Amino acid sequence: MMSDYQIYIEKTSCISADLFRVFVLQGGNVVSIYAHVSEDKHQRIYLGKVNQTFQNNKAKIKITNKDDVYTERAFKEHNINVGEEVWVQTKSVSPSEMDYKEYKGTLNIALPLGPIILYPFDSGIHISKRLKQYPEFANSLKHHFQKFSGAFGIKFRLSAKNYTFQQLEKIISFLKHIWLKGQYNHLGFLITSSLVDYFLSSVEVFTNDISIKNWLTESVKFIFAKVPKVNKLQEGDENLEDAWDLACRKVINLPKGGSLFINETPACVVIDVNAGAETYYEQVNKEVVKLLPEFLYQGRFGGKFVVDLLPIHKREEAVELINIFNNACHAKDISIQSFGISKMGLLEFIIPRRGYPLWWIDKKFIKTKIVLDK
Repeated sequence: MMSDYQIYIEKTSCISADLFRVFVLQGGNVVSIYAHVSEDKHQRIYLGKVNQTFQNNKAKIKITNKDDVYTERAFKEHNINVGEEVWVQTKSVSPSEMDYKEYKGTLNIALPLGPIILYPFDSGIHISKRLKQYPEFANSLKHHFQKFSGAFGIKFRLSAKNYTFQQLEKIISFLKHIWLKGQYNHLGFLITSSLVDYFLSSVEVFTNDISIKNWLTESVKFIFAKVPKVNKLQEGDENLEDAWDLACRKVINLPKGGSLFINETPACVVIDVNAGAETYYEQVNKEVVKLLPEFLYQGRFGGKFVVDLLPIHKREEAVELINIFNNACHAKDISIQSFGISKMGLLEFIIPRRGYPLWWIDKKFIKTKIVLDK
């Protein structure tokens, strides 16, 4: 009998880094793709020393690998001083922005794992906005977990409602263990973070890396008190490669003949809608707002977005498009900040950054630098 999910974790050694590509399949169909690069500095946690402070409560930090990080905000509890040692978490910047913007970070450290975000150096229980739509459950979370806070602040995400309190307690304990052991930058933890939700169901894992196998086995055993079925990854699957290529696209063909052109600029991601032979613009726009959330999330795009929709003739149509778009994001559990549609027909929104986009990993590591292990 086939398990609910099949997870393929493929490690490939490159010239300067190890690359892990992770495919999640359900019933033979790819539902999620992740990628992790060992040399990726984004969303990592470092110990550094304050190099310079500014009047706006921002600072420049010299981290351990000799790089400077410009922090966007300081601790809530106190102002930081030059020479003081601090922890800093770097933030993702898209490849197109790297030549124009400073290396940035924040002093509010966060360790995410499925339904929970742990905040060292903070305190209290926090509930995500989308989880607050279940007030009775949110209140019971706050009441039950207040004693678990202490030196670690805890935020519960929407998916927390799928877990038992005992499982949530285990995840909190696991995250605290990761922080105290200094394993928050370990690729095994990053991969576990993206996969833990799937282990609520029956899961079968295939991997060619023994360290990831051991990490996943121990992590899942710790949290869910069960040992996942982990197998050796065989030769590459063409279906997986096809799914990877689709996720890396920067041109998307729409089902009825139109297309989307995606262009990353230093300021934002610009998406142009081409109607093709279709003359019913309202239908094309509906198609676009339904398709965009899944594609952008799957391709791991992030930051500010401007989508140049086809002409919209009625305000009611714009409201309907926004509702369709927001519902599509909600259905995929995508955290998004939407600003509506402007009078020029531009859909504007922000998606949090989650590392390098897949197309950039594909271009930099797979297409140009890959050296396969024999």
